[in-house]
Amino acid sequence: MQIKKVFNNHVVLAQNEWDQEMVVMGRGLAFQKKAGETIDTAKIEKTFVLEKRGVSDKLAKLLRDTSELYLNMPLRF
Repeated sequence: MQIKKVFNNHVVLAQNEWDQEMVVMGRGLAFQKKAGETIDTAKIEKTFVLEKRGVSDKLAKLLRDTSELYLNMPLRF
């Protein structure tokens, strides 16, 4: 996980390996860190994922339109 912006020693805006932005918090998480450096994930206490409203709406619509038969298939095995 890479730092995009340091807010203070305990809060940063980060980007994971799937290019998803998130705000992560932890005691001393960003102490002496700068944008572009990596985070010690063991220090992360809370994660807040930033999402685009349209993506979650599209997923909800997709789930509504998908037959219950297909949604329950993984439970059969």
